[in-house]
Amino acid sequence: MFRRLAKIFFLPLIFSLAFMQPYVYIGGFRAVPADIIFLLAFGFWFLSLLTGQTRFRWHRFYWLLIFYFAAMLVSAVFSVNPRTSFIKLLGEIYLLSLPVLTFNLIENERDLRRSLQSWLAATALVVAVGFLTVFLFYFQRDNWLLNYTLFSFGTLPPGNYPRVHLTFLNANMLCNYLSVSLMIVLIFQKLGWINKKIFYTLLAGILFGAAFTISPSLGGIALSLGVWWWICFKKSEPLFAKTILAGGILAAAAFILAVMIAPSLHPTAPFFVDVPLIEKRIAPSGRIMTWMDSWRTFSENPFFGRGVGQDACDVRYFDLTERLQTLTDAHNVFLNVAAQMGIFGLLAIFAIIFYITRKTFPLAFDETNRSVYRVGFGLAFISAFFYQGIGGSYEDARHLWVLIGFFLIQDSGFKIQDKNSEF
Repeated sequence: MFRRLAKIFFLPLIFSLAFMQPYVYIGGFRAVPADIIFLLAFGFWFLSLLTGQTRFRWHRFYWLLIFYFAAMLVSAVFSVNPRTSFIKLLGEIYLLSLPVLTFNLIENERDLRRSLQSWLAATALVVAVGFLTVFLFYFQRDNWLLNYTLFSFGTLPPGNYPRVHLTFLNANMLCNYLSVSLMIVLIFQKLGWINKKIFYTLLAGILFGAAFTISPSLGGIALSLGVWWWICFKKSEPLFAKTILAGGILAAAAFILAVMIAPSLHPTAPFFVDVPLIEKRIAPSGRIMTWMDSWRTFSENPFFGRGVGQDACDVRYFDLTERLQTLTDAHNVFLNVAAQMGIFGLLAIFAIIFYITRKTFPLAFDETNRSVYRVGFGLAFISAFFYQGIGGSYEDARHLWVLIGFFLIQDSGFKIQDKNSEF
C-alpha cells in the first residue's frame, strides 16, 4: 500500500516542478508546492522500505552524491553562520534525495513514460501561460496576471517588450526548465510516442516561451538542439547536419560572450577595456563582477568555503534603469559551489558532471530505446547544468536533480523495450 501511495504522489511531484509560485519562507529559504508533495512521496516510499513492501535500489552514482553531501556537511560545520548553513543543508538533503527517489520509484519503462508525460503536461500549461502573458502584455497591459508572470529587465535595456518568468521565480530558471522539456519532447518524437500536431505545437510553444525569457540559457537550447539534429541527420543529410551543429555551437559561444559584456558603460565597473580597430570601450557585465568576487571568496576560503547557503559574493551593480543592484550569487554553478563549499564541493560537482557526460557518449542512436534516453537525458543535463551553469547558478534546481534520476534509470540495466515495441 505504501509503495503504491508513493508512486501515486510521485507523478504530481514531477508535475509540480514547473511551479515555483506561490511560495512561502521557512527558515529564511523559499518552499514551493513541490516540496510539500515530495514529503508525501518520500514519506510513503520510506514507509514501504520499513514494511518490506519494496527494496532499496542502489546505484554506484550514489557515491558521488555522498561525496557532495560530505563536502556540504563539512562546509556547514566551518561556516561563517552555522545556523543558516545547517538549515540550508536540510534543503540540500532534499535535493540529493530527488534522484534517489526517482531511481527507486520508476521501476520500468512504463513508469518512466508516465513520469515524462507528467513533465510534458506541466510544460504545456507553462507554455499556455506564456502565450497568454505575451498577448496580455500587448493588448491588456493592466491585467493582474502580468504581476506574477513578467520579470524585470535585469541587465537588459528596458523597452516595449515582455520578459517573462511565468510560473518560475526568474526568467533564467524558466528557460533552464524549458531546455530540459525540449529534450523530453524530442525523445517522445524520436520514439513515436507523440502525435505530430501535438509535437510541433509543444515544440513551438517551448521555443516561444524560452525566447521571451531573453536569457543566456538560450545558448543551451541552441547547443542541445544542434547536437540532437546532427545525430538525427548526419547519415541522411550530412550537410544539413553539419550546418545545424555548427550553428548551435556558434550560438552557444555567442551567448557566453554576451553575458560577459555590459550593454553600456556603468559607474560600478571595476575596469574598462578599449577594443582595438572598432575604437570602442566596453565594461564588464554584472556576471563578470560576481565571478571575480566569488573567486575572491573562494581564494580566501579554499578548503571549506564560507559555508553552504552563504553569500558567494557582494557586488554593487548599476543596471540600465539606473537601479543599484546588490548581487550575492555567483551566477555560475562552479564558482557558487566553490565559494560556499570550497574545493571539495567543487570536485564533487565536477565528478557528477564528468560521470553523466562520459555516460552520454557515444552520440548515436541504435535500435533500442535506451540510446534515445541516454542521449536525450544526457544532452539535457549537459545543456542545463554544465553549459548553462557557466552563466547561472542551477545547482539547487529541483528539476535538474530529477533529471539526474531519469538518467540513472537508463543507466541501471533494467529492461527497456526496442523502438518498435508496444507497452
